[in-house]
Amino acid sequence: MIAHYLHNLTTKRFLLILCVMFFLGAADVYAEQGGKPFYSNNPIAAQIDGEPVYLDDLKHVRIQETLQQLYEMQTRALKEKILVKLTEKHPELIAEKIPKVTNAEIKSFYEGNPGIKKLGTLSKVSAEIRDYLEKSFRQVHIEQQYQNAVSQGWV
Repeated sequence: MIAHYLHNLTTKRFLLILCVMFFLGAADVYAEQGGKPFYSNNPIAAQIDGEPVYLDDLKHVRIQETLQQLYEMQTRALKEKILVKLTEKHPELIAEKIPKVTNAEIKSFYEGNPGIKKLGTLSKVSAEIRDYLEKSFRQVHIEQQYQNAVSQGWV
């Protein structure tokens, strides 16, 4: 009985000491970082003569533009993936096809954008205009399908 009591007391002391050491160690790591949490949205990118250079210090207009483009690409990719998965259960989503680009739309786009005329004649730039309009029509179509799926409560 006494041996059992001493064993329980020793175990409790050991656990108490272990907990104290854990919390002191965590506090020491936190203190070494100068009050910054270990995981941060603004991590240290480099140290110069012991002074930290944080990721936010590197922000530049071009980097922000690139990050915005990346976000937009990821958003489009996510919407496309959602629509692909939804078409398995809701085939009516694929019933509506992406509209084809007509020669009249290419001509209208060429005539409506004076900057493009500087690049060359209509016959010279029509392939590039067609590619641009096809991508634009596709993005609009995907956005419309996605919004339809949201309104149906599927997403």
